[in-house]
Amino acid sequence: LKIVIKEKAAVMAVEEKKTNVMLDKVTVEKGKADAKAEMVNAQKADCMAEADKIGREKAEAQVELDKAMPFLRDAEAACNSITKKDIGDLKVNRKPANIIRYVFDGLQ
Repeated sequence: LKIVIKEKAAVMAVEEKKTNVMLDKVTVEKGKADAKAEMVNAQKADCMAEADKIGREKAEAQVELDKAMPFLRDAEAACNSITKKDIGDLKVNRKPANIIRYVFDGLQ
């Protein structure tokens, strides 16, 4: 029985060494994984901050767009109201009034 116990103790000692080596490897790998997780969390925080910033800028741009849209619709309506007769009148007019020249200067 003592011989069996000695044999088992020797096997246990070998297995304990293997387990300790494996535990050391796992500890090192866990340290690497923790460092990587920390880096990923930092990147995630940066990305979330950037997403928040982009969201705010998008909201501001939408407000500006909403303010500008009525002017665009008015300009489209004005363009759509121009007739062939209006173009003909402008072609015939050799010396247009200053206001008309200003409008054309603005269109160029």
